[in-house]
Amino acid sequence: MTITTLAARLGVSLIIGALAALPASSQTATTLAPTVSLPDLGLQTYQGEQGGLYPGGSNQIPTAHRTAGQLAAAQVVPLDTQGQPDCDDGRIVVLNLGMSVSRQVFSAWREDHSDADATRNPGVILVNAAANGQTTSDWARGTSSTGVDLWEGARDRLAAVGASAPQVQIAYLYMAGQRTEPFPLDAQLQALELGQVVRRLHGEFPNIRIAYVSSFHTLQHKSAADDLAAFHDGFAVKWLIEDQINGAPDLNADPAQGPVVAPWLEWGPSFWSGDTTPGDHIGEAADFTDGAHLSTQGRHKSADMLRDAFAASPTATVWYPGATLCEPRAVSLAYRFGEGSPGSSEKVPSIYASMYTGGSANGQSNITLATPFLGNTGFRIHVGQVPVGRMAYLLVSLGRSTSANPIPGLQIDLASAFLVGAQVTGVKGAQIRLPVPDRASLEGLTVYGQWIIDDPQGSKVISDIPVSLSRGMEFRVAAP
Repeated sequence: MTITTLAARLGVSLIIGALAALPASSQTATTLAPTVSLPDLGLQTYQGEQGGLYPGGSNQIPTAHRTAGQLAAAQVVPLDTQGQPDCDDGRIVVLNLGMSVSRQVFSAWREDHSDADATRNPGVILVNAAANGQTTSDWARGTSSTGVDLWEGARDRLAAVGASAPQVQIAYLYMAGQRTEPFPLDAQLQALELGQVVRRLHGEFPNIRIAYVSSFHTLQHKSAADDLAAFHDGFAVKWLIEDQINGAPDLNADPAQGPVVAPWLEWGPSFWSGDTTPGDHIGEAADFTDGAHLSTQGRHKSADMLRDAFAASPTATVWYPGATLCEPRAVSLAYRFGEGSPGSSEKVPSIYASMYTGGSANGQSNITLATPFLGNTGFRIHVGQVPVGRMAYLLVSLGRSTSANPIPGLQIDLASAFLVGAQVTGVKGAQIRLPVPDRASLEGLTVYGQWIIDDPQGSKVISDIPVSLSRGMEFRVAAP
């Protein structure tokens, strides 16, 4: 069956390069003393461990992880007390957990900036559940040294403002390990306990989507030992997030990769700085009252840093702003839906997206690897889990399926559909390049795609020809 024949049998147009035709709608590794902050450390190392907030010594969120976070952020909507969407009176609860300094930072952000922020979604409310003197170990254990249930205390804080656990969708964690083991063991243990905390977040708050995590500020005005522990806390946060990026099952936040057990993780402000001179960082003596707790000046600085971090975050800029409770979000995304149908491989063909950036194409089977943002000329749609030597056709539409669809299992609307290409499957399946022009008129456009596989043992039939079908995929075009 040729692609022209299939187009005729489906009654759809054949448009190659479809999105362009759519209508508008090196550093050297060295070892440094802990006087350089983790972001500034970059590719350099501290006691053999590379710096940077994210893998590879980078301070930028990896593309795949960023996209996964934007998908999570796009699902944040105001909820009622039972956790159901409510665009009239719902809330997006941002919950803060940590110790007394975390309480200071979060309160300062709210008082200095967020409460007066006219751009903030009216459904967003900030709940400060930090507990004085409670370390990461206490939150991981769930109780204070005196036996107080910290998580029950968090629920009480929610109740005090008329909110409920199902309304919590965002968390901010600013915790201190205060560990005394040698590096890197202290940071490794801190990372393990932070992992327990984020899993507990998911257990306590079923709709939690995102957690922003900060490491502790400098404690050099308290003691050298305390400051060293605070500096090492940065590696704990880095390694926690890296573990999630690398696919650790006990930190999984992607339902396509298995059971979700944790929120998606992103760095909040990285507060530690070895610079004791005046500036917009936290480090000079005047920023503290006792070497640990923040002075009025230090509180204002921390508020500015938290404000700036959220303003630069690719996820906070999705859920935080909004003139109305349920204002639509223009997020570039690509995610699967529907069931598809098996063929002779006895597996449902797998649809996923990737981005070609030069060299060999990245063909990882990961739906969050690439998104159709404006100007993404390397955007590609793949199909896997198919027998070798079959003809695979990519069908694209401007709508999902309707009851009038003549083919059971077809997930997209034939009335606005067209075929954009065909390819004989190889050992890695097939792929069609679908470049996204850098054209403002395409921003906000939503497109749906599905693969049809010419398969003698397929369980679906198109005009007496057996085929197998992939699941559907939704593409939403937005700015990068």
